[in-house]
Amino acid sequence: MKFIKAGAKVNERLTLPKDLQWKIFGTLLDDLWRKSNESSMSHDATVSSDELYARLKGIVRRRSVDDLIAIIPELTPRCIVERVGTEKRNAFLFFVQYQAGAFLKKYPFRAKEAKLKAIEKFLSLEHRCGLFNSENHRAICKLNDWHDRFLNVLEEMRADIKRVLGECPPDDVFVKSKHGPGASVETDSSSGEVTEFFKFSNLPYYVTQQALPLAREVIASDQRWLGALDEWYRRRCDNLYGPIDLEDFWSRIFCVHNFSRIATVPKSFEIDRTIAIEPRLNVYLQLGVDRYLRRRISRFWGFDLDDQTWNQDCAYIGSLFGDLATLDLAGASDTVALICCRILLPPAWFSLLLDLRCPAGVMPGGDTLFFEKISSMGNGFTFALETLIFGAAVRAAVRRTQSIGPSSVYGDDIIVPVTAYAYLVELLELLGFRVNEDKSFASGPFRESCGQDFFHGIAVRPLFLSQKLQGISDLFYMHNSVFELERRLPWTWGVDFSATLALIRKYIPPIYREQCYGPPSESLDTYLFSWRKPREEYWGKDHPVHWGNAGVCKVVYKLVPVAVDFERLGKRYHDFHFRKLMASLGEREQSKPWEIGKRTLPAKGNVFNITKRSRVTLKCTRSRLPQWGGRNGK
Repeated sequence: MKFIKAGAKVNERLTLPKDLQWKIFGTLLDDLWRKSNESSMSHDATVSSDELYARLKGIVRRRSVDDLIAIIPELTPRCIVERVGTEKRNAFLFFVQYQAGAFLKKYPFRAKEAKLKAIEKFLSLEHRCGLFNSENHRAICKLNDWHDRFLNVLEEMRADIKRVLGECPPDDVFVKSKHGPGASVETDSSSGEVTEFFKFSNLPYYVTQQALPLAREVIASDQRWLGALDEWYRRRCDNLYGPIDLEDFWSRIFCVHNFSRIATVPKSFEIDRTIAIEPRLNVYLQLGVDRYLRRRISRFWGFDLDDQTWNQDCAYIGSLFGDLATLDLAGASDTVALICCRILLPPAWFSLLLDLRCPAGVMPGGDTLFFEKISSMGNGFTFALETLIFGAAVRAAVRRTQSIGPSSVYGDDIIVPVTAYAYLVELLELLGFRVNEDKSFASGPFRESCGQDFFHGIAVRPLFLSQKLQGISDLFYMHNSVFELERRLPWTWGVDFSATLALIRKYIPPIYREQCYGPPSESLDTYLFSWRKPREEYWGKDHPVHWGNAGVCKVVYKLVPVAVDFERLGKRYHDFHFRKLMASLGEREQSKPWEIGKRTLPAKGNVFNITKRSRVTLKCTRSRLPQWGGRNGK
């Protein structure tokens, strides 16, 4: 068999069946229900489960997206609990049905319809914010003045937020500003020029009129950035050493643009998620506010927005003992109304956020919409701001109900003691938000938060197929995700996905299947996870080891995406100062624990190597793994 040498380029694309997702789904159902029939549960639950299996298999045979959409509401956690019961012995049956409903839930079957629904939802939420701004805010204001349950609750929340933020934004609020990882109004993400180098070097910078003075001030305070722009301007004007016209300089650096661009990104097969793509310098400044808010919220309230672990731990405790409730909001990012922020935030902070936001957006059809909300997803400070508002509401609810127990807020993933749940729901709805009943749980054995799902303390997070399978890396990722799912489920369940794994391996070319495999690791899309013993022709007679030999380093062949270097006309010295801006002078950010194992693109580049987003090539590399203990090879 042909051997792939280390360093060789690999063709990523494969010719795969168009219905491969259905084939995998059908085999996964067979693997799940084969074991569920052996588990201990009531006769009624068995009959109900068998009927559901027959319906799902019929949908797979017909390849019917409409029927799949129709059955998904019956496979939500709340409906499954009602069907199988709350006993711990039915945890496996709960997982089987939960996984069956989740596997293709995010697959892009109907991308066009999902986009249209997302835009319709965006407009409906905007209408709701408008109603709150004009009329509905009067309800919470009146109850705050007269009702016993909500008397002075707004003053209480305002004082709590003011303690976190301070009266006015500090002078160093933008000291931690940075460019975002996504597209901006002036760039097209398909070009790949959204990495940090292009954010600095592609001129002019787009910025709103209100944020322009702040942008000039931030650039003028950074001598490296100002020097790079000065060199760019002098070369453009052919004036290397003479005095320059500052007004002309700044007019060439900035382009005033007061609109964001509304777009959609995949969420599920039913509906996409809307985002606002904003001007580049606005996002830069917004992320400075975001990082400041994160530090202050963590310091004063203990809600760490750089770590989801505490939320996940609380969800586990809540499912085990039932004393904590998990709460999720519907369209939270798009329902932070302007009047809500004006009521709760200190005036100076509210004024700053108004200066940094985009007041209007251009819809996909070309219409202009003036926003009734403070911001939406795509704005750099949205996540931290909604956490601040929801955190103040949670703390007020806990105090007023005299609840005892931990609480946590991570965006719109909220955890509170059960005794504070009802009051918090009322308060949030009075502030213009709406609770997502399908994802909020105050009773029963199930809890979910921040990507972790638990049933009686047992992790039952399902596997989602969220994108089309097109290349070798996609198949590696799918295979290894199923492999890891089998590994993390309780061993007492005896789950065996061997048929599903064999089906996926069938579509991987033999050369990659036989050479690129090794023990489980955090990298899910570079080689096949396996308990097999290495073959001598690939590893040599001097290394007759199998996975699980303690104290022995193993060599594994991987298919790794490598960023393709980009050179602008081959003249590095023309953009050297912009390259230097990519070297951070501050502390390096630590990697986030929950991102381990996620599919990530190669590095954003550095002073010497410039990369474009998605401009990658797949190469075979040879790596030595550290000591690894696991099952002896079989």
